[in-house]
Amino acid sequence: MRAKATTQTPRAVAFNVLLPLERSALKATLEPDHKREKLDQSLERLFPNFNAPQDKAFVSALTYGIARRWFQLETLILWGLNRFEKFDNEFSASKTKQLLKPLDVKARLLLRMGFFQLLWLNSVPDYAAIASTLELAELVKLDTRNKKQLHAVLSAAAEPERLARLKKAISVVPLWPKPFSQHLSGIFSEEQLLEMKAASEQAPDGFWVRVNTIKISPEEYALTLKSEAIEFSASEPLGECIRIQKFSGSPAQLPGFEEGLVYVQDLSSALVTQWLLPESGQMILDLCAAPGSKTTHIAARIKNDGRVLAVENNPRRSERLRENCKRLGADCVEIITADALVWEPETTLRFDRILVDAPCSGIGTLHHQPDTLVQWRKAEATQYAKIQLEILTRASQWLKPDGRLLYSTCSLDPLENQNVIQSFLASNPEWRWVETHQQPITSTQDGFFGAVLTKK
Repeated sequence: MRAKATTQTPRAVAFNVLLPLERSALKATLEPDHKREKLDQSLERLFPNFNAPQDKAFVSALTYGIARRWFQLETLILWGLNRFEKFDNEFSASKTKQLLKPLDVKARLLLRMGFFQLLWLNSVPDYAAIASTLELAELVKLDTRNKKQLHAVLSAAAEPERLARLKKAISVVPLWPKPFSQHLSGIFSEEQLLEMKAASEQAPDGFWVRVNTIKISPEEYALTLKSEAIEFSASEPLGECIRIQKFSGSPAQLPGFEEGLVYVQDLSSALVTQWLLPESGQMILDLCAAPGSKTTHIAARIKNDGRVLAVENNPRRSERLRENCKRLGADCVEIITADALVWEPETTLRFDRILVDAPCSGIGTLHHQPDTLVQWRKAEATQYAKIQLEILTRASQWLKPDGRLLYSTCSLDPLENQNVIQSFLASNPEWRWVETHQQPITSTQDGFFGAVLTKK
């Protein structure tokens, strides 16, 4: 039986949110990405149980912090199970299996939670980190053997001298697993990889919004923010994007949000529309369009003068796309709920611009969605690549001779990016790869990839 913590304390909620992630981390293969609930979705679902802002803040710090330091915490668990005999990041596969095999999945998560509070959550005293973890063990009905081991490992870790050594030793353990770093090394330099790891170590400070120029100018909205004493900074590469630096409420509480004056969208995502170069009066196709970030941006860029067909397979996401288009006044958008692998436009319909914002692993967003890295599998990226290539190949049939097709993902994985384009060109020699946009993860931006294709 999969025991969950039934009492809605902050730590119990964090446990319930993280338990599916802990289970998935043990699997070689996972369910399709769209069937897995993300951390932010789980928290959004469970947050109504809390009224106190400090409880929400604690749960967020605990869940995101653990997901962010997942692989360092894995190392700490191994050190602890090995009785702290050595602080060595390199355990053999057989030794790792030997140490972890007897450990219940709930005990593994509780160790993760206890270690995180001891080493990184400075607001929690050491004794409270251990006591609260043991209380949670009772709540989830952890068996006696695992409970004793949990107590022994955390108590040993909390000894002042050992804790100081642990903090020093873990600071040099990589935040990303070695196979993942090696996988990206062919695309990014060592310096870029180090910068991305550093960026993903901390939660983003602030968030991006795109001013909806259908309804208001960036300058006018900036005046509104100033009048509300909201700290922000403008974007140099894209004038309609503003970074909200300090805001105590949720993004939906920003001035003018409900009226459609602003849309929460990362700068990297917004740059995709700039790479597409949509123009007024054009016929534009947006495949895999929900939730509408780029769809509504395209509508704003062409000033609602043109026709945008937005295709989305998932009915629930399609409805969200519809709601966003209505809120933002994107009247030129026609929403089609259909599978991009099956749908076809009218026989004579051809497009000036096509955006294939393909479904992907999403690892470019890992600095604010750290669970994507925990669930990354090379085999899954390969499966995505097959779907991505098929969608791209289908879309290419519908571009006008002088048109522009943009393939984009929020992934850093070459299997989903460069390899897909190369495979497409190998089968379609009449096409040219004219532009590449590779945005690494930074402290303020998601990682994104874009490839512009035209016919020869």
